[in-house]
Amino acid sequence: MVQGTSYESSIKTFQRARNGRGAYKALCQHNLGSSKWDKIIEEAENYVMKREWNGKNYRFSLRNHIAKHREAHNEMLRASQFVDYEIPNEHTRVGRLIKSIVSRDPSIVSAITHIQGNLVQRDDFESAADFLLLTAPKFKDSTQTHRVSAVRSHKSKRKGAGKSGVEFRYHSRQEYIKLNKAQKKELSDWRKSNNDDKENNPGHKVSALEQQIAEMKQQTELMKQTIASLTTNTLNADGQRHPLTNPLTQRVN
Repeated sequence: MVQGTSYESSIKTFQRARNGRGAYKALCQHNLGSSKWDKIIEEAENYVMKREWNGKNYRFSLRNHIAKHREAHNEMLRASQFVDYEIPNEHTRVGRLIKSIVSRDPSIVSAITHIQGNLVQRDDFESAADFLLLTAPKFKDSTQTHRVSAVRSHKSKRKGAGKSGVEFRYHSRQEYIKLNKAQKKELSDWRKSNNDDKENNPGHKVSALEQQIAEMKQQTELMKQTIASLTTNTLNADGQRHPLTNPLTQRVN
């Protein structure tokens, strides 16, 4: 059971004689001796005298803090059965508890003031703890305080791989043939979403506008050539060129 652990050295001397009782006593003496209980007492006292509660962490409520004080006291009681240790009385326990609470909440401050002036609660840890819990403010649900930093549209450009396992990238003909039906469909949807992003891209819109202007200029040149050709070939009834055949020089009424 203890092979490969730090406890193996405690029973090494009993291995050759196969002395299980001696090995068990050695384990208890080395790991549950006075030094072990002194360590437990030190950790318990360190919490009740140095750990503070300010009420800013919603995950660690006042109820949790009081429970830790109660657990530390139980550890002291257990250790006092094996070593000579004087257990703190109720007055000391209440004093350490109210000293560890540094919250500036008005209800908490008022409750501590009331406990300090009440002789019954000042000398009874459980009574003082119950009164503090009755006046302690209730924490709001943490899910209501979360804020959403950003929301992406389902049409945004995605990278990586899809649910079907297909990679969102360019595939050669040989690679595309190896894809199954679901992968091909998801890849097609991804390409369409990328095309939608391009249409909404300002740079793409500018390029499209420039192309449209160039086409309009080309159409204007063709219209000018057509008008010039019509002007040259239009004659009046006498076989003479009509003086107002050029539509660009006519005034439209």
